[in-house]
Amino acid sequence: MPRFKDKRTWNLLQDVPPNLFVLTREALSLRQQVVSLRQSLIFLQRCKKTSIIPSFIKNKKIGSICNLPDNDHRIANVNRSVLNIVIKEKQRKLYSTLLKCNAKEMACERLLPDHVWRKIECGSRQICDTIRSKAKSELSAKYDRLLDTVRENHPDKGKDLPNIHRSNDAHTVNDTEITRVTVIGDVHLSSHALSFLSLGPSFAPSQSINALTCRKVVGGLQRLRDMLRNKARRESAPQSSMAETRRLLPTVPFPRSFYKEPEPFLAADIKFRVLCAGILEVLNRFKRFHQSNLSREHWQGV
Repeated sequence: MPRFKDKRTWNLLQDVPPNLFVLTREALSLRQQVVSLRQSLIFLQRCKKTSIIPSFIKNKKIGSICNLPDNDHRIANVNRSVLNIVIKEKQRKLYSTLLKCNAKEMACERLLPDHVWRKIECGSRQICDTIRSKAKSELSAKYDRLLDTVRENHPDKGKDLPNIHRSNDAHTVNDTEITRVTVIGDVHLSSHALSFLSLGPSFAPSQSINALTCRKVVGGLQRLRDMLRNKARRESAPQSSMAETRRLLPTVPFPRSFYKEPEPFLAADIKFRVLCAGILEVLNRFKRFHQSNLSREHWQGV
């Protein structure tokens, strides 16, 4: 079980019921571990991108074990392979920790009172921001020390490394414009067609609001209404012990053949009707006209 990285986290557990104390503590500690793992992964990926070997790999003294100098290309290849393995292992650990953290946070959100969980979540976010900024500053200083060491030991190699104080938006005079469209063969395309193709594969022309769009929105609203009813009824129910709420049998691994609509719940239905009225008003307002995101030149290139 990971420990808290900030002692202020204990203050967030004052209003937690005893039967949910361990679950909430695990969720908060896992969230802090996710923040630290993500910053460590960014540091390792930055070292890999700039061909800098971290100190924990250099301290293995692989060259002395193999009776080869440290500047040998074979030792450099081994160090890079070790760095790649460490990055993959860190990614795997981050992914598994994130899955556990999300599962425990969802359980806390479902079991804890709403006001208690909101207070804990807000405080945890502030603490995680502090942990993130502290870890980022420490790892940035460590990277700067490694970079200075490389430039002192290898002046020729240090010239090829990027200058960390240089702005990302700075451009050299010799930069050339890279076109996004390459025409193969002797086919001649007009400037309008090239302009249209330069929009890229991720571009999608805007579509009008038709009957299919309205049906999708109405279906999503009905699903949201059922979820709000179930949540409101679950929160208004008296709190029972964990042994009573635990299911004796697992859930059925396939959907039900018949969907039963939840019974109306006044507190949730009133808020939903206000939201639904606003969404339908926006649909009725914008379905009367269509505004294209393509210019006249783009349409001529089509």
